[in-house]
Amino acid sequence: MSTTRIDSEFIKEQREAVEHPLSTLFQRYGHGNRRWFVVGILASTGARFLSLIPPVVLGLAIDAIFREEQPFALPFVPTDWLPTSNTGQFWFAVGIMGVAMVGQSFLNFARQSSLNLFSHRVKHEVRTATYQQMQRLDMSFFNEMQTGELMSILSNDTNRLEQFLDSMMGEAIQLGVLMLGTAAILLWMNAQLALVTLAVIPLAVIFTYWFMRL
Repeated sequence: MSTTRIDSEFIKEQREAVEHPLSTLFQRYGHGNRRWFVVGILASTGARFLSLIPPVVLGLAIDAIFREEQPFALPFVPTDWLPTSNTGQFWFAVGIMGVAMVGQSFLNFARQSSLNLFSHRVKHEVRTATYQQMQRLDMSFFNEMQTGELMSILSNDTNRLEQFLDSMMGEAIQLGVLMLGTAAILLWMNAQLALVTLAVIPLAVIFTYWFMRL
């Protein structure tokens, strides 16, 4: 170790040498808490799906009840379940939107709680493992390494990891569900207009992937 230059560039090289860091992270840490991660991902997916219901129901209700441009109908809801009067149809639509919004709030709470618990425990394991690894290093490492860089690894890096697992992971899942759900709704309403609108999505995906890698 004494013949190797120990500085921030050395640590940067060690970080870049790790292939598939997220896969490595999940393989090494959080084994007993992965159920909370699964709950958070499922809750994120369900919450974003429920958020798409109110605007769709509202648009169909306005066209059918107030503008009377088309019969009142909802996707995946049997016609026999729908009221026949305008007043009944109005309150039926309001009820569906209310249930969707309440369900979305509950799932968002479940997402935040489960991912927060998972991220905190993973951060604790990573920070503990890092400290234990530092205890096994030679004194020459600490003589040549800046104290601020070591403290940054123990504190700032693990905190950023927690923030990523706590918020950005769930938001990325919700963004994907939002894109797929919106695309399905647009194709159901007007396929030609949907294809024109969705033409920019591949470019957005490529840019997002590049930005995430960076």
